[in-house]
Amino acid sequence: KLKYHLAEYRGRLDTLTPKEQSTLRDMRIVEEMYARGYDFMPIDLFRAKARDFQIIDGKLMPALNSIEGLGVKAAEAIVEAAKDGPFLSLEDFEKEVPVRDYVGDMENYLKIEELFEEKEPGSRLCLFNVTMQNHNPYDNVNYVFENPVHITNFSADITANQYLSLMKMSDDALEELISYFDGVEEPVMVVLFGDHQPHLKDSFYKTVTGSFPDVFSQEQVMKKHLVPFMIWANYDIEEQEIERISLNYLPALVLKTAGLKMSNFDCYLSALQEKLPSISASGYYDREGVLHGYTEHGTEYQDLLEEYEIVQYNYLFGREKRLERHFSVSDG
Repeated sequence: KLKYHLAEYRGRLDTLTPKEQSTLRDMRIVEEMYARGYDFMPIDLFRAKARDFQIIDGKLMPALNSIEGLGVKAAEAIVEAAKDGPFLSLEDFEKEVPVRDYVGDMENYLKIEELFEEKEPGSRLCLFNVTMQNHNPYDNVNYVFENPVHITNFSADITANQYLSLMKMSDDALEELISYFDGVEEPVMVVLFGDHQPHLKDSFYKTVTGSFPDVFSQEQVMKKHLVPFMIWANYDIEEQEIERISLNYLPALVLKTAGLKMSNFDCYLSALQEKLPSISASGYYDREGVLHGYTEHGTEYQDLLEEYEIVQYNYLFGREKRLERHFSVSDG
């Protein structure tokens, strides 16, 4: 395969893009290493290091950040996540029928039920599950929906209708998941949240909001980034509707709802939420529901935001120097 790609690149040296020229240099290095007797082994997510190559069983395993598009910070996050145990990927669903080339939410949730049934009696199961079924693009003309959804009160193209059809499938899958865990005796909590709204055409947003995205007001921008979340349990928890919350507060809310121990960092976030219920890259809301921008000066919230920036930076990037006792809880 290496020889094939080298020949293909060398056959069009004058037309290579800068990125392809860089790739060609890397392939020449690999070719030289093979000639000198070196051998490579595939990257193992549970053994590879973030930025250092290593020799394992006489073969060279590349670092995670050697993967195209994967930065050092992301590579380090993968290394840390791998310490928590194994995870599932596309290969674990290879016998299932994909939804537009992705693992469907229904297959995803059925796998969760399978893992729950296979776990040791009395043991705990904690899963962080990222679904891809509803990821863009939404113009796949080959996939046939069993129950397609169509917008009828205005003209909409395939992208909007396909996204809504996918959401219908997600609703059906969630009903299956909740119905299953509602019937088990062991206490179970399900936390569901979205990461962003769909990337639909600007004309769609013009129809439903009256404006094109590039001229959205700050309030419209905040609404475009609004996503639902849900905390459900098969045992009694306090029922409530939270008008406004940002994702940075969700872990503390889950711990509090579950009655679990909270770190000093979680307690700090819970207290901050009472003063600033929602903080995002586009702005923040105060306790009165007033939307603020970061260009404002002299507000009573400046000190809170500056303090939060320091604490958040220390949490994300200061692992080696931070006081860990403030970010974790002891077993005692």
